[in-house]
Amino acid sequence: MAFGPARGQRTPGARHVRIRYNWRMLLRRPRRDSLFEPRRQGRRWSFRPLVRLAGVLAAALLVGWLARDRIAFYTAIYEGRHAIDRREYVKAQEALERAWILRPEHPWVHDCAGFLFLKQAAPGWRAKARSSYSRAVARGLRSNPFVNHIKEARRLLDAGAYEQAEAELEHALEMAPRSAAANLLQGQVLYAQGKLARALEQYQLALALAPRSAEIQAALTRAQEAKSHGNLPYILDRTGQVLAAQDLATGTPVYPCDFWTAHVVGYRTPDHGNAGLEEALGDTLRGNILTLTIDARLQRIADAALGWQKGAVVIIKPSTGEILAAVSHPTFRPSLLGRQWAKINQNENDPLRNRAFESLYEPGSVAKIASVAALIESRADVSRIFPFRCRAYLMIGTEVFMDWSAHRTVGSFADAFNSSCNLAMAKMAPLIGAAALTQSLRSFGFGEQDRISLEIPVTPSRAPLDADTPYKLASACCGLGTGFRITPLHAAMLAAAVANGGVMMAPTLVREIRSVTGAIIQEHTPHVYHIAMKKDAAAALTAYLTDFVSAGLGRKARMLRVKVAGITSTAGAPRRGLHGWFVCFAPADKPELAMAILCENGGTGHGVAAPIAQRILNEALR
Repeated sequence: MAFGPARGQRTPGARHVRIRYNWRMLLRRPRRDSLFEPRRQGRRWSFRPLVRLAGVLAAALLVGWLARDRIAFYTAIYEGRHAIDRREYVKAQEALERAWILRPEHPWVHDCAGFLFLKQAAPGWRAKARSSYSRAVARGLRSNPFVNHIKEARRLLDAGAYEQAEAELEHALEMAPRSAAANLLQGQVLYAQGKLARALEQYQLALALAPRSAEIQAALTRAQEAKSHGNLPYILDRTGQVLAAQDLATGTPVYPCDFWTAHVVGYRTPDHGNAGLEEALGDTLRGNILTLTIDARLQRIADAALGWQKGAVVIIKPSTGEILAAVSHPTFRPSLLGRQWAKINQNENDPLRNRAFESLYEPGSVAKIASVAALIESRADVSRIFPFRCRAYLMIGTEVFMDWSAHRTVGSFADAFNSSCNLAMAKMAPLIGAAALTQSLRSFGFGEQDRISLEIPVTPSRAPLDADTPYKLASACCGLGTGFRITPLHAAMLAAAVANGGVMMAPTLVREIRSVTGAIIQEHTPHVYHIAMKKDAAAALTAYLTDFVSAGLGRKARMLRVKVAGITSTAGAPRRGLHGWFVCFAPADKPELAMAILCENGGTGHGVAAPIAQRILNEALR
């Protein structure tokens, strides 16, 4: 059976249907290119869209006029909140006062006012913030779109502001007591305050509210480990070894490395005050974790190598200026300080003094690093001075310049340097000149404006920058005289500058400070302290220092597989006792360590200090 007309036949009424369809197409509304283009109907234009738009605008204006107070209120709250973030507290206070005038009973006003008091941290801030927060909650506050108190508390914790974070979290928990994040952060505050038992309870409550949270689980595990150890660490070495911790039972500090790091870490006692980093960073240490550049392993090696010698050892990383070890002898035990205070304080050897950073000594030949650098950069011809006969004295005008020994025939500058002949340096002093020597000394950090800045006290070194006579110039070139004094720290920096291609990096002792959440509060960035000399001059001086150890007076510091570059010095008065120096860096071709060793009243540098350096380098460079 076929449906519909046969092929080629027309169905009656088909044309009539097509005509009706075409009339519908003609009667459709014409398209307009935009809302504002009037529609033409014949010869007339329709302004109906414009009328509709005007009606919408009028309605909006009417609504805005009716809600003008509410809009002004929200605007004032918004301005006050952002002024707090910009620390423009006066503007914030003015904006919140405007909001309070508009709606004095609104909880957001009191909530933002409490946050302003908290961020200002002015005297009495805590009571004011708590009062404002209480008024906000009493007026029905459950949340504030302008202040996320849990987020702000985390920011305060990351910055180490634990008291402010505690006040913020008290308010957050008052509004949302079953918030896992707020309970976790409250546990962090308690941990930072040393209240470990309460911190564990808070962590367990947070974990019950969010059982799958890895952050809460990690915090709980750390607290449990601290409880098992019985202390909370707050000073670590660069490898994470604990240098200082708070005893959970007594609340007093304990020092696991004891006398090895006594002068750097210092001590904290209720009866005898504080010293070292404990004194310098007392407020910063509360609740935070301080990581030093010190390597406890190198500290022990240097301490053992120095033995019973009175003096100091300083080890620096040349490329960054990080202080890897700073040993001072004699030392003391911070754990026994309370019981032995009278004995330690009255000891004539002054064990409480940090000789590495605070004691000044005559540098002697150590200062030749600066004078030889000036000589190399001046490109002076010294060949006409050699050979000459060294008889241990030289007349300079009417004054007698003495050498430490008669070196007989000195054939070349290399011979003079290897034998540490002061007469040869005195003869070359006029070739260097007072101006060039002064400039070189300033480049190596000597001068009134050059003060080494560390967290603990450092005595500034001094040098004769006004060598206005030939005798003074000769003495300055050899590092001699009462006007020339240097700390062991600065001496190590001289060696580090040569090792680093002539660039002296600023020394640093604190690597980073982290809050209880692990956020970095302060981090050291290596920076240049001085450009001591040109790179080619540093390479030439390195060659002389390497030869000094391999074939000169520094032979007792030689190593089998590692080239050592260094120089010895013997200074001081023989009747009072000679100070033995050895300043070096190793390996000479790719330096990892720069070191200064000072044996106070211990003997000569080549006889006493150089062997100590060899023992340290053998252990340190394994």
